[in-house]
Amino acid sequence: MAVLSMISELQAKMKPDDSVLPSNAQQLLQLNKADKNKDEFIENTFIIDVRSQAEISSHVVNGRSYTLIRGGIPFPLALMEKVGGERLAYPEPLCDDPAIFDKQILVSCTDGRTSILAWDVLRNACGFRNVKVIQGGITAWAAAKLPLISTAILDISSDEEDDD
Repeated sequence: MAVLSMISELQAKMKPDDSVLPSNAQQLLQLNKADKNKDEFIENTFIIDVRSQAEISSHVVNGRSYTLIRGGIPFPLALMEKVGGERLAYPEPLCDDPAIFDKQILVSCTDGRTSILAWDVLRNACGFRNVKVIQGGITAWAAAKLPLISTAILDISSDEEDDD
């Protein structure tokens, strides 16, 4: 019950532009574009899926399991909250870009509630300035018939301990 209370408190603190409908999130992703002067892809918006590996593998949409939003980075909330010293363990695709704190991060989970906890961690503990929760999570994304991928190999376990 404490987690639900925390989610409710955070939700009350969120501004209207701290969340986005799935269709609007898809439009933001489509704004990512190739740099015409270089052979690079410019990503201004990232999706982070904060579900655990067990949640992802048990989620079935249209008969497919291991379903992710296309372009999403699996980064479980439990791993996000794991701190090594003073530094949070950022997902690999994010940590090599120092400008990431100015880019838009869209957070997804199953139904939007866990994303609110991740929104708080990313904004307040990590310093990301432009974080939005995808309203309704992957459930609403799938209901809107937006692009999903199905992957059978996913190693995002947060249960392993460091031997350091």
